[in-house]
Amino acid sequence: MRKLAFCLAVAVVTAAALPVPLGAAELVVIESTAPDLKEGAVVDSTKEIKLPAGAKVTLLTAAGDPVHLDGPFAGKVPAGSKPGDPSLVGAVSRLLNPAGKDTSTVGAVRGITATAAPDPGAVDSAQGGEYCVLRNVPVRLRRGPSGSAEWARLTATKGGDTGEIAWAAGSTLAEWPAAVPQADGARYTLSRVRGQPAHITLHIEPAGLNLAQRLGWMQKQGCTEQARAVVRAIR
Repeated sequence: MRKLAFCLAVAVVTAAALPVPLGAAELVVIESTAPDLKEGAVVDSTKEIKLPAGAKVTLLTAAGDPVHLDGPFAGKVPAGSKPGDPSLVGAVSRLLNPAGKDTSTVGAVRGITATAAPDPGAVDSAQGGEYCVLRNVPVRLRRGPSGSAEWARLTATKGGDTGEIAWAAGSTLAEWPAAVPQADGARYTLSRVRGQPAHITLHIEPAGLNLAQRLGWMQKQGCTEQARAVVRAIR
């Protein structure tokens, strides 16, 4: 019995002394044209993946750095040497793949393809809804494609501040009018020459959030599509 206990103790000490593979980490796919590696898939850097010729994939490390791969490719994904936040990979995966669908890809555990807004700082002037005002990201109003100039009026529900908006001919983006202050929880009505009015609610990002916290906060505010656009804007 004493001999067995001694052997078990030696085995435990030996196992603890074994080196952990260097560079082992998880990355999440944020853009992909590879049919077997979908957006939101989590990839283990210690396992090999294969990309067909012509495929392009962008992954995000736990440090928030993009990794670009072009097919044909066969090998392990470089995870980088920067220290990162492991929660970021999970947060981005859940954002791009809320259903948690298994991709059945070697080294990947989740993934679907989703459509992103073209600009993380643009409010949909036709749909309105919940919108997150991000630090260092200017707020702009987006309309559908049009070849002519169009005017609109933005009015704050509280206080009644009003500002005129002009989309230049051929442009789909216009600046938020300076005459209408942006406030957390404030509601606004956008009246347009064409179409029904849109109602907008703003949420101001708190200070000190890292990327994972920012994405989680945005989802809680109902800015999910905008959060996806933030991820896809990483280059």
